[in-house]
Amino acid sequence: MTRTGKLAVDLDARVVSVDDQPVQLTGKEYAVLELLTLQKDTIVTREMLLKHLYGGMGEPELKIIDVFVCKLRKKLTQATGGDHYIETVWGRGHMLYEPVTTAATQTPRGPLSVIKGFLRHYI
Repeated sequence: MTRTGKLAVDLDARVVSVDDQPVQLTGKEYAVLELLTLQKDTIVTREMLLKHLYGGMGEPELKIIDVFVCKLRKKLTQATGGDHYIETVWGRGHMLYEPVTTAATQTPRGPLSVIKGFLRHYI
């Protein structure tokens, strides 16, 4: 069982839950979350996700990954009450991370957003 904030992913049982409540995902959405969980805090490229989902067999366009990530992100955000767990790194891919709440706004933000905010404030 891997935990990230309120999110729990049981890779053996292929079960996803938030605060012990199951989250219903499609097979492809689960596969995206599975790879992001295995590579937590690391950027996972769309090519890596495509290979994980389709294994090189009859792969569709890369943009389909964005669709799966968007749907997965929406389900996780709804299930967690607004926490964001998947960061899109423009031009690179996606990563799963522990949500960070900034003291000033009390809104969950990704690690890259926090770094950008820090740099904007101090530079």
